[in-house]
Amino acid sequence: MKKLKFAFSPCPNDTYIMYAIVHKKINLHGLEFEFVIQDIEKLNQAALNKETDITKASAAILPLVKSAYSLLDSGAAFGLEGGPLLISRKETQLNENSIIAIPGELTSAYALFKRYYKKPCNTQFVLFSDIFGLLASERIDAGVVIHEDRFTFWEHGFECVSDLGLEWKNDTGLPVPLGVFIAHQSLDTNTQQLLNIIISESIQYATVHYDEVFPWIKEHARNEHPAVIKKHIDYYVNDLSENMGDTGREAIKQLYEAH
Repeated sequence: MKKLKFAFSPCPNDTYIMYAIVHKKINLHGLEFEFVIQDIEKLNQAALNKETDITKASAAILPLVKSAYSLLDSGAAFGLEGGPLLISRKETQLNENSIIAIPGELTSAYALFKRYYKKPCNTQFVLFSDIFGLLASERIDAGVVIHEDRFTFWEHGFECVSDLGLEWKNDTGLPVPLGVFIAHQSLDTNTQQLLNIIISESIQYATVHYDEVFPWIKEHARNEHPAVIKKHIDYYVNDLSENMGDTGREAIKQLYEAH
């Protein structure tokens, strides 16, 4: 059997989920993988170009790739308490001339921003990891932060304008759909079901063997502080990550309709 190209991001929730698969700590049921680690916006572009067999992607791009990829039930990132944050320098008054940085046009963060930020503004698409620097240098007025940055923005002197994920939760009563795993439709149904099992079992392995998994997560994380990494994982890896079920699929459906 050929090696399947399996792509994911270097963020702690993804590396936590993927450790046991990459390191063959669980039964892979005869499947062989070639792994690719890239920023989420690059993963989204690769999915649009049909470059990968299995990949993490923003939930917001599913309508654009549904003819080529199927949604997997396992591995998704849902925010149960909140999600991407709109932040600014302290006491910044946003107006129609404000420049707001977005971590990628295809991201779920942008879909949430468009839904809940209704004031006129100028959006600028940037790499998510550049937003703190752009804010500090006053080249932008605000930015939508994701990944580890949502847990550390206050350390850099910034303030939260809006928790876009919390607005979603209060609006819909549903968890915030952020990242999902998708499989190319050239993979048969049995293989897709095996992938669901493998990803779910990999999550279970990481839960039991966190001390073993942590160094590899830290190796790929932008912020290496153990408490930040743990908070990131606890925030985005939950029961819906093992199996999103009807609740997760309904949340994604509503994001489609909003997007």
